[in-house]
Amino acid sequence: MWSNIQKLILNSVRKRRYFSSKVRVRFAPSPTGYLHLGGLRTALYNYLFAKSQHGMFVLRIEDTDQSRKVEGAVDALINDLSWSGIEYDEGPIKSGNHGPYVQSERLHIYQEYITKLLDNGSAYKCFCTERRLNILKRDSMKRQQVPKYDNRCRTLTDDAVKEKIISGTPYCIRFKLTSDCQSFEDLIFGGIAYDVSLNEGDPVLMKSDGFPTYHFANVVDDHLMQITHVLRGIFPLGLVNYITSSGGGFDHVMGEGVRLKTIEELAEEIKRQLSDDNLSLHLVGKLQRIITEKYADKNLNISDEHVRNVLLWATSRISRIEDLVSSKFGFLWILPSNIDAEVNSSLLKKLIDDIECLEPFEEKSIMERLREFSSKNDIKFPRLMKMLRAVLSGLDEGPRVAEMMHLLGKSQSLQRIQAALK
Repeated sequence: MWSNIQKLILNSVRKRRYFSSKVRVRFAPSPTGYLHLGGLRTALYNYLFAKSQHGMFVLRIEDTDQSRKVEGAVDALINDLSWSGIEYDEGPIKSGNHGPYVQSERLHIYQEYITKLLDNGSAYKCFCTERRLNILKRDSMKRQQVPKYDNRCRTLTDDAVKEKIISGTPYCIRFKLTSDCQSFEDLIFGGIAYDVSLNEGDPVLMKSDGFPTYHFANVVDDHLMQITHVLRGIFPLGLVNYITSSGGGFDHVMGEGVRLKTIEELAEEIKRQLSDDNLSLHLVGKLQRIITEKYADKNLNISDEHVRNVLLWATSRISRIEDLVSSKFGFLWILPSNIDAEVNSSLLKKLIDDIECLEPFEEKSIMERLREFSSKNDIKFPRLMKMLRAVLSGLDEGPRVAEMMHLLGKSQSLQRIQAALK
């Protein structure tokens, strides 16, 4: 999520791109205590990567949260790195062309970029009190929704802003999120695309105390310090394999040694359980009973074929069978009861005609058809996806829309779209 927000911020603040022919990585700890093993591992991976590429290893101290700062933590951290043999090329104490390397000493830089964002209309002053924000959060939790800011101060007039400033009302600076599907290439996860504005409120860039938030200072610093790569500590697939090795349902071969299995391989091991006819019938029957008990008064789609298809699809998405009747997956069995999104009836009628003859009705072909439909009918793709997600599931987030439609099947998908027109 924050990677997308940071990319949006970066696009808004920069006038020119910095390109570095040399690899530059950073270790950016907060001085909230002593260096722990996880932090040391992150520093080591970055240091070794920089060394292997004849690059630069930068140490940056991220101390924007002054309330958690521990006296002497920076000196102790530098000593610990040196003791372990990790020598940084740029950072506190050592000279470099991109300093200062302590964020609390860079406040003038952040203020410069905040001013640019305010001037170009990408950010605004927010005067909402902590009490109001807590009420928003509480109300969202009651509705079982992800808490987010409602962007109320975004529409304040210039006169209203001036009046509040003159009266001494405290304020923070928020970034205006736009409906734009940002994509980037992750060396571990591959291509990632996400429309932040559909699920997040405008984030805070500068707190009322004059200090920047992490996701603003971080992106400004990485940009100006010409950081080329950001390395994680934990390799996700390693953690997943560790978890499966301590539970049942997976193949554990004595003496096989250490080998990382892909998500696809792990999913295949679970699928083998469903290929056993007796076990498959048992799981299908069990899920049908759970669904019937959960939605006793609903008109349900729980045919053996549909339930089995869902079980196969869900093998890598759930940890227990009861998860399939949670609010996240309830749409698989029942029609959505409430649709909050704005529904364009004429557009949906066109869509019904468009996908009625689509063959094969598979995730890839559905996605291609929806993109074509979006382009031909002059509707932004994220907006179309939001509308369809609401119509099909009543949810704000969940599986991809094309994936959802493939899972429900053509008949059920069309029925749900038609139901939204009544």
